[in-house]
Amino acid sequence: MLIGKTSIPKPGESVCGDKYSIIKKNKNTIIAVVDGLGHGPEAAEAAEAACECVSQYSGNSLRQMFDECDRSLKNTRGAAMTVVMIDNETDIAQFAAVGNVEVKSKTHDKISTLNSPGIVGRRIRKLNTSNFRLKPRDTIVIHTDGISNKFNLDEINDDCPQAMADKIMENYSRGNDDSTCVVIKY
Repeated sequence: MLIGKTSIPKPGESVCGDKYSIIKKNKNTIIAVVDGLGHGPEAAEAAEAACECVSQYSGNSLRQMFDECDRSLKNTRGAAMTVVMIDNETDIAQFAAVGNVEVKSKTHDKISTLNSPGIVGRRIRKLNTSNFRLKPRDTIVIHTDGISNKFNLDEINDDCPQAMADKIMENYSRGNDDSTCVVIKY
């Protein structure tokens, strides 16, 4: 598995309220993309708290991880968050998301990624989760709402996930918000 990643603050801001976290623990790789509400230092604080929580609870189930993040972010602005946990031995990926951090994929088998409504830090009521099997050359892109979702993966497909992340950022960043993009090539 190869991962490309890029993150930039809203123009005029000194810190980015979007963060990503990539954790390798035992046989799992956990990828979290977090969008702290708004932008600036308070958004960055919420996103950083979420990433720290994901790291701390990376050995738990996605439900437990999101519940802990929800508690940890209650005194912050809150955040939107998507987490993909990949078992590198079985190629099974688990997915969960709250809010508008989006996923696009080009996979051999159709995958379902349904985001749950809400804000992490404001009592998550329902958490939709899904599991899917990854196959060689599958591509998953996770991005915040600072990036338009109008890109076509067939047009920017590249063997190098970092080149893909950079192209998406360069060509599809809206320019009016923090922007983060993580590309996973299995």
